Amino acid sequence: EAGKAKEAEALLPPTFKKLDKAAKRHVIHRNTASNHKSKLAKAVASLLALVHVTAEVRRDGRMLEVPVREIVPGDVITLSAGSSIPGDGIVLESKDLFVDQATLTGETYPAEKSPSVVSATASLSQRTNSLFMGTHIVSGHAKVVIAQIGKDTEFGRIAGHVMLRPPETEFER
Repeated sequence: EAGKAKEAEALLPPTFKKLDKAAKRHVIHRNTASNHKSKLAKAVASLLALVHVTAEVRRDGRMLEVPVREIVPGDVITLSAGSSIPGDGIVLESKDLFVDQATLTGETYPAEKSPSVVSATASLSQRTNSLFMGTHIVSGHAKVVIAQIGKDTEFGRIAGHVMLRPPETEFER
C-alpha cells in the first residue's frame, strides 16, 4: 500500500507535494466531495428521467392520462388523495376534499375545499373553492377545472418574486 501511495504522489503537481498533511487532506476531501456531488447529481437526474407525473384529464369526452406539462387552462382534471395539483383551478365537484397548502399559506392543517362561491378579494386561505399549484390532496377526491398554469399561478407569482434579485448595495460591491 505504501508503494501505491508513492505512485499516486508521483502523479501530483509539485505544488501539492509542498503542502502540509492537513492541507493535503483538505484538498483530497474537497475533490472527493465534489466527485460524490457530481455522481449524486447524475443519479438524481437519472431517477427524475424515470418519473413521469401525469394527471387524469377529460378531453373529447374521454378520460386520459396526460403528462402534467401538457395540462392547459380549461382542462377538467380528476384528483384524489396523494395527487399534486398541476395548476390553479376551481373545484367543480368534491367529496371529503382536504388539501395541504402550507407551501402557500403556512397553514399547519389541511384546508377543506368544496364547490362554492367566494369573493374575488378573498385571501388564498379563504378561497375554499380553489386549488393551487404546488399543493397536494391529503384526502378525498375532486373534479377541477384548471384556470392558470406555470408562472401565471399563485405559486408561479411567488417564485417570480423570489427570483427577483434586489439591487446590489454599496456594501456588497
